[in-house]
Amino acid sequence: MAGAVRSAAPVCAFAALPSAGLVNGALYAPLLFGLGVVLAAALWVADAARPRADGALLLLAVLFVALGWASIAWSVAPAESARRALQLTAIAAASLLLLAVPPPEGAAVERLFAVMLGTLAIGALAMVGDRALGYPLQHLIAAKAAYPVTKYNRGLDYLALLVWPMLACGAAARRRPREMLLAATLALLVAAAGKSTTAPAALLVGAACYGLAVRTPRWGTRLVAASVTLMAVTLPVWLRMAAQHRALLVGHIKMSGLHRLEIWDYMTARVAERPLFGWGLAAANAVPIHPAELASYRFVVPQGVYPHQQWLELWLELGVVGALLALALALLALGRIARLPPGTAAFALAAFAAALAVSFSNFEITTDSWWAALAGTAFLMRAAARREAA
Repeated sequence: MAGAVRSAAPVCAFAALPSAGLVNGALYAPLLFGLGVVLAAALWVADAARPRADGALLLLAVLFVALGWASIAWSVAPAESARRALQLTAIAAASLLLLAVPPPEGAAVERLFAVMLGTLAIGALAMVGDRALGYPLQHLIAAKAAYPVTKYNRGLDYLALLVWPMLACGAAARRRPREMLLAATLALLVAAAGKSTTAPAALLVGAACYGLAVRTPRWGTRLVAASVTLMAVTLPVWLRMAAQHRALLVGHIKMSGLHRLEIWDYMTARVAERPLFGWGLAAANAVPIHPAELASYRFVVPQGVYPHQQWLELWLELGVVGALLALALALLALGRIARLPPGTAAFALAAFAAALAVSFSNFEITTDSWWAALAGTAFLMRAAARREAA
């Protein structure tokens, strides 16, 4: 019985992601974190064994969560920091649990890819049909939202990650190239049909890094690691420069882009005021905006908003310490990618690059579905690696 659960549960959970998860990206958290609990319980029943967490990953998670809790002491919004620290603790535990259980092996990987390809087709048809009819489905699901048509954006961003392990599983299981081409085409179709530019950009960045990994397998991961390190360390400086020269971009970018540059203007200024430990976890909405700054803005209001840029959020809320912990996590992931079999490693590097692209424009660092998407992507990559190695 436990063996059947361990075989069927991943198929059921991941099959829902390209369809129901595309319509409502928030479903990633209950589906994938619930999968971790189910697989851990089945492992305990079948083998009387405990899930084994990656030691380095566990250490980074503990340090990051501890920093979040400690930041309550200096936060400008201590109640919110405490609430989000509790949320971050649960997210870290659930993500570690999913990554600690064994992924599918053998023919189960081929079956998983085939089912996900079918549900991706269903999700694509649902989204394109919903758009053609004026989004009645999203208006039904998000009736109280100001802009229901944008509610596909989260599912699209997560699909920009999910498609790479899907392709990796298909390649490892030696599926026909036309089936893998269909998966890539469907992902591009729904990304193009969406209202956000993040998912198409993430797919393009992922494709570029996939080509880099295939062309230079020895240097691809190293080049990405060097780029991520440079970005993480210097980000407040060049974001500050871009924000201060935003007037030059009027007429060349969307109003939402100018809004974000205004957000980044005052937030990079606050980073310079508290560079070491920041203003407290989830305190972005509460950092002060000076009257002189507000006078120069067209879109920013005194109530504040989250940064729409995860690395800047880390710098703002947890300082250089939080940014360096996130960089350590990114470099650890790249180190694990370098150890994968060559075929899977190229897809994994593409998924990493796509995730990095999404982190530049969406989601708070305490968004549970975002971490579920990252953990689910890694879980599938491990399955593809096992299949390729076998």
